[in-house]
Amino acid sequence: MPTSTSLYSVIVYVLFMASNVAYTQSRIEDQLMTINDEREQLKKAESYVLVEEQRKEAFEIGQDVLKKTQNLLNKARANNVLASYHYFKYDTDSAFFYAKKGVELIKDKQDSSSLKLLSSFYLRLSHASRDKGLIEDSKKWALKGIEIEENGNNFGYLDRHLSNLAIIYRLTGDVPKALEIFESALKYKEVPNYYSSIGLCYLELKNYKQAIFYHNKSLDLYKANKNNRNQAVALLNIGVVYLNMYHDDKALTYFNKSLAIAKEYEYPLIILNNKINIGEILKERKEFRKAKKNYKEILSIAQASGHFKQQLFAYKKLKEIALEEKQYKAALTYTEQKNKLNDSITTLQKNEEIAKLEVEYETLKKEKEISVLKKNQELKELEIKKEQLQKRTVLYAFVIILIPLIGLLFLYYQKLKNQNLLNKKQKEISEQKIDALIRNQELKLIKNSIQVQNKERKRIAQELHDRIGGNLAAIKLQFEASKNDLDNLSDVYNQLDDTYEQVRVLSHELIPKKFNHSNFIQLVKEYMHNIGKASKLNINISTYQEDKINEMDVLFQNELFSVFQELITNTIKHASASVVEIQIEFIRNSINVLFEDNGKGFDISTMPLGIGLSNIKHRIQKLSGYIDINSNPKIGTVISIEIPILKHKSLI
Repeated sequence: MPTSTSLYSVIVYVLFMASNVAYTQSRIEDQLMTINDEREQLKKAESYVLVEEQRKEAFEIGQDVLKKTQNLLNKARANNVLASYHYFKYDTDSAFFYAKKGVELIKDKQDSSSLKLLSSFYLRLSHASRDKGLIEDSKKWALKGIEIEENGNNFGYLDRHLSNLAIIYRLTGDVPKALEIFESALKYKEVPNYYSSIGLCYLELKNYKQAIFYHNKSLDLYKANKNNRNQAVALLNIGVVYLNMYHDDKALTYFNKSLAIAKEYEYPLIILNNKINIGEILKERKEFRKAKKNYKEILSIAQASGHFKQQLFAYKKLKEIALEEKQYKAALTYTEQKNKLNDSITTLQKNEEIAKLEVEYETLKKEKEISVLKKNQELKELEIKKEQLQKRTVLYAFVIILIPLIGLLFLYYQKLKNQNLLNKKQKEISEQKIDALIRNQELKLIKNSIQVQNKERKRIAQELHDRIGGNLAAIKLQFEASKNDLDNLSDVYNQLDDTYEQVRVLSHELIPKKFNHSNFIQLVKEYMHNIGKASKLNINISTYQEDKINEMDVLFQNELFSVFQELITNTIKHASASVVEIQIEFIRNSINVLFEDNGKGFDISTMPLGIGLSNIKHRIQKLSGYIDINSNPKIGTVISIEIPILKHKSLI
C-alpha cells in the first residue's frame, strides 16, 4: 500500500499535469480566436480598399494587424492591403515596398491562399515597376502572375495580368501584340480598363476615331462606377488623342478636367502626365514662361513621388526651351542633371542585378547547407519521435493514474454526502430526544398535578361535607328556630363568621404549595437547571430585589412561572440555541423580564407568531403587562416583558 506522502505527490503531479494541459489548451484557443478576429478585420479591409471613401479605414486596419499578428498568412494579407492602398493613392514606392515584403513572406508556400496572395502581389509589383519606368521588371512580374493563374488555379487575376502585359507590349512598341492580348482578356471579363487599353492601342495605330470611341466607352463605365481615379485617366487619354489630332483646345479641356480630379484625390502620376501634355501644348505655342513653370512643377512632383521617367522628360523639355531661348548655360545644367539622373537609374538597376546574383549565390550556398541539414533533420526527427513516444507514455500514465484518482474522489464525495446525511439524522434524533424529555417532564408535571388535584378534590369535598356543610345545616336549623325567637340571631351570626373563616382557609389551601414560603425564584432556577441539563442548554439567571419578587402574590407567581415554561420550551423547539440569558428584576413597582437566546432567530415582519409566543402574549396581556419581541435571522431573539404590580397590590 502506498504511503500518504507518495499518494500526495501523485495527486500534486496529476493536478499539475492537468493544469498544464488546460493552460496550453486555453492558450491555443486564445491564439485561434485572435487569428480568426484578424482574418475578419482583414476581410473588411480588403473590401474597403476598393472603395475610395473607405480606403483610409482599410489602411488603419492593415497597419494595426501588421503590428500585432504572429500569423504568417495574416501578415501577408496585411501587406497586400497596404500595397493596394498605396497603389490606388499612386504612392508607387510604398506600393512596391509592401508588395515585395509580402512576396518574401510567402514565396515558398504552395497552398491556395498563399498562391492567390502571390498573384495579387505580382500584379501590384508589375504596376509599380511600370509606373517607375522599370519596364522589364514590370514584364517579369506580370509573367510570374500569369504562370500562377494558368497552372489551374484561376484566382481571378489572369485578365488583369494579361492587361498589364499588353500595356507593356504597347509601351515597348509591339502594339498589334498588345491589342491581341487585350481582346483575349475581354473574353475573361468585360471591364472598362480593357476598353481604355484598346483605345490606347488604336491611338498608337493612329486610328483616332476608334481610340476616342473606346476611351469614351471606358469613361462612361468609370462614371457609372464612381471610379474617380480611372475617370481622370480616361479624360487624360481622350486629351492625348485630341493632342495627336492637333485639336489643342479640345485636348487642353480634357487635360484640365483630368488634372482637377487628380489634384482633388491626390493622384501624382496622373497629375504628372496631364502636366507633361499641357507643357507640350504650351511649348508648341511658344509660351515658354508658362511651359518652364509647368515643367519645374513636374520635376518637383516627380522627385517627391520617385518617378524617374517623368523627371528625365522634364529635364529634356527644359533643356529644349533653354536652347530655344538661347540660354545655353541653363541648357547645359539641365543636360547634366538629366545625365546624373540616368546614371542613378543605371546604378539602381545594376545594384538590383548584383543583389540578384548575390541571392543566387546564397541560394547555391544554402542548397549545400541544406544537404547537411537534411541529415541533421533526420536525426532530429528520430529524436522528436522518441520525445513523442515519451509524451504518449506520460499521457497514458496520466490517464491510468487519473481514472483511479477520479474514483477515489467520487468515493470520498459519497462518504462526505453520507456523513452529512448521518449528521442530519443524528441532529433530528437529538431534537426528538429533547422534545421527548420536555414532553415527559410536562407529562410528569401534569400527572403529579392531576394526582394532587384529585387528592385536593377529595379533601375539599370532605371539608365541604363535614365542616362547611355541617355548619350550613346548623345555620339553617337555627334560622328555622329563630322565626319565633329573635334572640337566637346572634348565634346564627357567630356560626356564619365561623363558616366564612373555614371557606377562606380552604381557598388559601387551594393555591399550589410549590409557591409557598417565598421560594419563587429558587423554583424558577431549579426548573431551568433541570431543563438545561436535559437539553444541553447553558441557562444563566440573574435577579434584582429577589426578596420582593418572592413576596409577590402566589397567583401572579403562578402565571409568571407559566410564561417562563412557554419561553424555554419555544427556545428548545425552534431556536437551536446554545446559551440563554434570563434577567428578572423588580423596578419601580414593575416586574421586568429580559429573555435572550443566541439561536437562529426569525424575521418578525414575514413570519407570524407561533402558538407558544401567542400564549405568552395572551398571559402577559391578562396581567396588564407589555411584551416586545426583537429577532433577526442568524442573530438570535430578545424578548422584553414588563408587568406593573400596582394592580396586584391586594394580592401581596
